[in-house]
This record gives sequence, C-alpha cells and structure tokens, in this order.
Amino acid sequence: MASFVRDSLSSTSSKHIVSSTARGTASTRYRRILLHACVLYAVTFVVVLPVFYYDQTFSFYYKLRRLDNSLIFKQLIEKRYLETQSAMEYFVNSTDNNKGPLTGLSKEKPYTPPTPWIVVGIVTVKREVKDKKYKSFQPKYVIETAARLVQVLETANGELRSRIKIFICNAEVIPEDNEAAAYLSAYIPTIKRTGGKANTPNIDAHKREQLDYSFCLRRMAEFGSQYTLILQDDVLVHWNFFQTLNHILTYKIEYKYERGDLIKQNNDNLAFIKLYYPEKWLGYSWGFPQLLELFALACLGGPLLAYIYGSIFDKCNTTDKCGTRILILGIFMLYVILVAESIGRSNLMLIRRIDPNLYYTQSAPRCCMPAQMYTRHNIYKFIEFLESADLKCSKKYPLDIAIAEFSETSNMDAVLVLPSMVDHIGTFSTLNTKPKNPQTYFRNR
Repeated sequence: MASFVRDSLSSTSSKHIVSSTARGTASTRYRRILLHACVLYAVTFVVVLPVFYYDQTFSFYYKLRRLDNSLIFKQLIEKRYLETQSAMEYFVNSTDNNKGPLTGLSKEKPYTPPTPWIVVGIVTVKREVKDKKYKSFQPKYVIETAARLVQVLETANGELRSRIKIFICNAEVIPEDNEAAAYLSAYIPTIKRTGGKANTPNIDAHKREQLDYSFCLRRMAEFGSQYTLILQDDVLVHWNFFQTLNHILTYKIEYKYERGDLIKQNNDNLAFIKLYYPEKWLGYSWGFPQLLELFALACLGGPLLAYIYGSIFDKCNTTDKCGTRILILGIFMLYVILVAESIGRSNLMLIRRIDPNLYYTQSAPRCCMPAQMYTRHNIYKFIEFLESADLKCSKKYPLDIAIAEFSETSNMDAVLVLPSMVDHIGTFSTLNTKPKNPQTYFRNR
C-alpha cells in the first residue's frame, strides 16, 4: 500500500513538472515569436517602406512630409515646360525623318474610309492660368497629350494601328487663339470651329465646357467608328495603352468567359467606358468593397507568410501547435493589412498594369471624365442630350454629373476600368481659379 502511494505521488509530481515545463516552453516560444514580430515590424515600417515610399504620392509616408505646395507647383511648372519642349521636338523629328503614324498626314486632312474601330478626339481650348501667383505660366498640355498618344500608337502592332485614328478637336471659338492646337494642326488632323466671333459674349465656364464637349463629340461621331474616345487635353495615356484597351474591349466588354467559353456580349445598353478615376479616391476606406479587398489580401498573404515563418523558425514545435499557429497567423495577417495601408491602395493597384489580364471593370461612378469612351450604338443619344436647350451645366451641376445622370435615367450601363489607363497632369483647370492640390490630386510624374 505504501509503495502504491509513493508511485502515485511520484507520477503526479512528474506530470506537474512536465506540465510546468510545457507551459514554460510555450511561454518562451510566444516571447520569441513576439520578439521576431517586433523586429519584422520595426524593419518594415521604420526602415524599408519609408525608403521606398517616402516620395510616393498616396502613401502613408508621403502624407507625413508636409511639403510646401508652392515649391511643388514650381517643380510641376518646370517639368511641364520641359516636357512640352520635348514633345515639340518629337513632332519635328518625326516629320524630318518621315516616319511614324504622322507620315502622309497633311494639315487638317480629312479622314477617308475604311471606317476606323476607334476614333480618338482630344478636346482642347486655350488655357489661361487664373491664379495671379502663376499667371505667367501658359499651359500647353495638349502638345504633351498628343505626343504621348502618337508615340504609344507607334508601338502598337500594324493591324491595331491601322484601326485607330487620332484627331485634335480645337473647340476654341476663335481657333487661332489656341496656339497649342494651331501648332499641332501641322502634324495631326485637326477639327475646329468655323465662323467664330471675337465679341462672343462671355458664358459660364461649365456651360462653355458643355458646348465644347458636345461639338467635339458630334464631330468625332461623324466618322462612324465602333468606339469614340474623348480625351481632355491634359492627360497622358500609359505606354501600353492601345494594347491594353484592345484586350479590355475584346475580353471584358465585347466578349466574356462564361463557364470556360468565350461568349459574345450584348452591349446595346452600354453608355460609356471610363478609363480614369482620381487616385486620391481609390484608397482604402470603410466602404464594404475596400474592406473586403483588404481582408482578402490578409487572407492570402497572412497564411503564406505564416507558413514560411513556421518552416524556418518553428520546425521543432510539437506542443501547443494550435495556439502558436493562431498567434503567428494573426501577426502576419495584421502585418499584411498594415503594409497595404502604408503603401496605399492607389500604389498597389499599379501592379495590375503589368499585364492587361489584371485590369478589371466595375460600375462607373459619376465623376470624372478626362478619358471617356462612347459606343456607336448610343453616342448620338448623348449628343442630343448635350445639345438640348434645357441642359445648362453649372458649378452645381457639372458636365460629368449631367452625363452620368442621363445614362442612369436612360437605364444604360456605365463601366469604369481600373487601374486608370491615363494620368491627369492638368494642375491648372479652365473651370477653377485655384489650382488643384498637388499633394492629394497628382501622382509624382
């Protein structure tokens, strides 16, 4: 009996010691994991990300810099001046070398059949800086816009290039007043108003935008192309613009994969396709889609990083696996979320530009219209709406809102392509006196 009691006490003592040792080992392991996490977080958020993203607009670190807007405006003005000079040299060299898509185009030469697949019209008017501080700056954004567009078209394959036509639409009441458009008319087919009068009464800038837009939209529609792309004169298309646009129209608009088969879509109800949306509004927010996207990133990246960490540092762990794995998974899911927030959703979306298949479409918001494409089936509906005497665009009812509301009341679908396929470079607008905030509106370019 005494022997049995001794054995029982010995067994109980051994279990207690083993249990205490296990708890001690688990506690040590948790401390080690947390130490590794602290080192990882410190290196990532204090060293690595600040080095790569301190000067990247829309990142957390860029917002902390508190830069002087006056200095940024000065840099932007200098850059636009240099880029404009470079664009003008490009046109001169293209003509001298007798190469490129400009070959054979004479001043204001009308387009002849066959009907193009896409007609691109750049709407432009004379630009004047209304802010007295920068009054000496005379923007010629349209020269940059046109040069980039033509350069990008040169890189497209021959068949695609032959199906796309570019025009300058000089909507200035007195065309000669728009010096930049007049310069481009020597290199690119140009459409302009006729019969303008110098004493044309002043009208609201937003109403003027409506008239200019409707004029150019009608003139572009006359070519009968399947798609009509209207660009504002202060955007830069991306270098793979036409190849990407061709892919999106073919595989995300005209055809879609359904159960493994490529099915032709009925787009008779398609109003327009937006190719731009301000990056400052593309960040993570409390909206459900953005939260869902952030959670999806955490669910993809967190387990992957946790697996890699466990394979390297936690190979011999045989006890308390559940608790350890939950801790590691939680650390890395939070890590992925914080990295994404620090870099910024707008910057992360740039990764999608690597391949046209990574672009996606969604329902288009009402704002904005630097790059908007209309279909042949519905374009005249918008023209008639814009030319209606009842429509009076104003500061409270701008053109983009008017067009969006018309598509909604007409039960038409509007599509937005993301990430944006053009960059907006127009710091100084024809609609506003004050320039846009360069720290929140423009990417460093």
